[in-house]
Amino acid sequence: LAPIAISYEKVLEGELYSYELLGSPKPRESFGNLLKARRVLQKDFGRINITFGEFISVAQFKSQFADATAGEQRDAAQSTKMLVRALASHVVGRLQKALVIAPCALFATVMLVYRRGIERRRLYQAVAWLRKACEARGAIVAHDGSPELAVEYAMRLHGDQVVEMRGGMLAPRMRDDDGQFDAKPTI
Repeated sequence: LAPIAISYEKVLEGELYSYELLGSPKPRESFGNLLKARRVLQKDFGRINITFGEFISVAQFKSQFADATAGEQRDAAQSTKMLVRALASHVVGRLQKALVIAPCALFATVMLVYRRGIERRRLYQAVAWLRKACEARGAIVAHDGSPELAVEYAMRLHGDQVVEMRGGMLAPRMRDDDGQFDAKPTI
């Protein structure tokens, strides 16, 4: 098996998915909707990171699993089910090690921690701290140079749907244009 991790800076279907989670029906796929999507595809959705995790030999994994569980009493169906679960868990672990954390994800995380607002200078510091904390734990973090460049890039990519100025502070947008609570996630 080849674990392949794909991470996006801005998910194409992100807004549609949030509406679906709130109970709206999924739009039907059609040729007409595909043609309408051309306009959407011209927008900037940032970068996509594709990384390959360490390859997994299923035969070797199966052999190691059999050795580790030798002597345990279970029928073939239970044994197969346990093998599949163990392999799935192993694949997820390899994917997590290969996943690239985008600067936009660091930005969004900090913004959600400081929902009441954060000064721009403090935002830069928090993103820098979070990046170092992730790297210290072995995560792969995409670099956009300085934290200032990463934050400014994320703000350009997500625009006014993500942050608004409140009393000189940057904060996640939690209200729609009419001042009503906006239930759909914007980050």
